[in-house]
Amino acid sequence: MRHLVKKVLTALAVAAGVTALTAVPADAAGIPAFTIVVAPHGGETLQHAQKLARTLSSLADVHVELAGGTYRLSTPLKFTAEDSGRNGHTITWQGRPGQTPVLSGGQPVTGWKLHDPAANIFVADVPKGADSRQLYVDGASAPRAAITIARTDVQVTATGLTIVNPALGYLASLPAQNRIEVESQNSFTDRYSPVQSIAGTTITMQQPAWNNNNWGYDTLARPFAGGTLLLENSYSFLQTGQWYLDPAAGKLFYKAAPGQSPVGKDVELPRLTSLVQVSGTPGRPVRDLAFRGLGFEHTTWLEPGTSIGYADQQSGAFLAAAFPQPADFLTSCQVGCPCSRRRATAGTRFPPPSRSPRRTASRSRATRSPTWARSPSASATTPTRTRAASASARPASRCGATPSPTTPVPASSSAGCSPTRTTRATPRWPTGTSPSPTTWSRTWLGTTRTWPGS
Repeated sequence: MRHLVKKVLTALAVAAGVTALTAVPADAAGIPAFTIVVAPHGGETLQHAQKLARTLSSLADVHVELAGGTYRLSTPLKFTAEDSGRNGHTITWQGRPGQTPVLSGGQPVTGWKLHDPAANIFVADVPKGADSRQLYVDGASAPRAAITIARTDVQVTATGLTIVNPALGYLASLPAQNRIEVESQNSFTDRYSPVQSIAGTTITMQQPAWNNNNWGYDTLARPFAGGTLLLENSYSFLQTGQWYLDPAAGKLFYKAAPGQSPVGKDVELPRLTSLVQVSGTPGRPVRDLAFRGLGFEHTTWLEPGTSIGYADQQSGAFLAAAFPQPADFLTSCQVGCPCSRRRATAGTRFPPPSRSPRRTASRSRATRSPTWARSPSASATTPTRTRAASASARPASRCGATPSPTTPVPASSSAGCSPTRTTRATPRWPTGTSPSPTTWSRTWLGTTRTWPGS
């Protein structure tokens, strides 16, 4: 019987294309546990191991062990309820003892050639259409092409910017203007808004990114304590150590330091926005599935470069859609706007875990708890604290007619701003549990998210 089982396991391993499949006793009762060993030959082998694990999970615990090395994925590794342990068993994806496997969404960039000898700019071919906001050189995040401008060089308008400094007149002649972005590094926000077009001294920005970045607190138009303003993502902006990607031409440019070259360096261009996706439903959740000892590298996040931009309000939360705004939002909604809180929190989203649109690792901020609290009408499951706002604190014409200080206005009213001010929500712990010293979670728009503790 044991000989027959061994033959079946061998046949399954060969069919799945995995390196090895073994069955060993898991306990004194002799209940077997299966170990699937995978070598770093790419995502296809991982998917074969996944199918095999599904087949075996109803019989015993399954350990999918990845040997050390880099597993380059062409698509994310997706797990559903089919990948759950069955009949009380578990499935664990882990590194082999003493080894470090890494799942990578990057593509090595080689074949560098000198493009501009005077500026020491190199170029390499990449697949046409490949786009990324990140590039890694020898394991470190490299900044995109960018220049810093003074805030007095431009004037903020309802549709974009007006160039005041004649030295920036060349911007109107730049190609691919809709790939240029404005970044505003403020007191506690880091905002991104893409350009639509540049004509003469008029810079028209893409919507709703521009409007969303200019109401609330610490806005692009009025940062609390100044802050750096940058123009990014154009070949003309290249400075030492920076890169520029031209997806249409399939060219990657890198400006090396004098006397240096990217030749021989480990340059990784991310091709994926996620590496592992786990998704179930309330009726069919994913359960008894674990990951241990795996590394994840080389992903990008493209949404800040779209018309959505990155309109954050601290802690990584950002607006992902257009919202009605008062006509004078550039003046009335620069130090908070009750209407923005009531309307916008329903569409607030979070970036992917550990993904920030910042250009360098040294300037990144960890994604933590949401900052904009949900309005009381949004959900009854997340407790909020409110405090009365004085009538004098509400500028006129924020959301239509200004409510009378003596006339209460419901939070759902569209005639004026809510007379209450919603502050940060109280963290909500699952029933029957207590806070861990290292993690905490909150329910947000029906989804419970967990963040590492400080």
